[in-house]
Amino acid sequence: QLLSKLMSCKPSIHDILQVAQTVEREYDIHVTNRAQELNERWEHSVALTSQRIQLLQDSIKNTASDIYSSSVEYPWQRAASINKIPYYINHSDQTTSWDHPKMHELMASFANFNDIRFSAYRTAMKLRTLQKCLCLDLTSLSNIISVFAEHEVLNPINKTIDVAEILDYLHKIFEKTSNEHPQLINVISTVDLTLNWLLNIYDM
Repeated sequence: QLLSKLMSCKPSIHDILQVAQTVEREYDIHVTNRAQELNERWEHSVALTSQRIQLLQDSIKNTASDIYSSSVEYPWQRAASINKIPYYINHSDQTTSWDHPKMHELMASFANFNDIRFSAYRTAMKLRTLQKCLCLDLTSLSNIISVFAEHEVLNPINKTIDVAEILDYLHKIFEKTSNEHPQLINVISTVDLTLNWLLNIYDM
């Protein structure tokens, strides 16, 4: 709001400069320098306010990133690319992966179902394992709908939802789940795993 109020002063500053030039030209009263000083101070205020807003936004984003760093344990470390997509560093073997360590474990566990004869049953068991790992079996559809309704994204939209927004939605959804099943869900880990799963689906 402060920045918008400062920007709303721009037409007035422009008018003052024009009036000052007219007064100096027609009445030989030297006021243009004062008007230019006012304009420079206004520009400085806009630049300073914009810089502070950017620093605050970066601080909030970094704080959010720090929160999800606890979703992995040593030797793993969570990091994020420029577009905020998380990736994971293994300090033990100096490797990186786009997949969460627990997502690797989940994918490997699917091999346990390969002996099931019928493909429909195999798929069902894998989906059920995924559902339980992401705590989706505990998450009610009404909670998901309420979060989407809060953000007004129930109707089809043409805008792109970035990773930060997805994290926000997921966090609110699983916080509701945690309120109902506090002993059965780790919100931070579940949010990060679900984000990883969604990004993998999107990437296919």
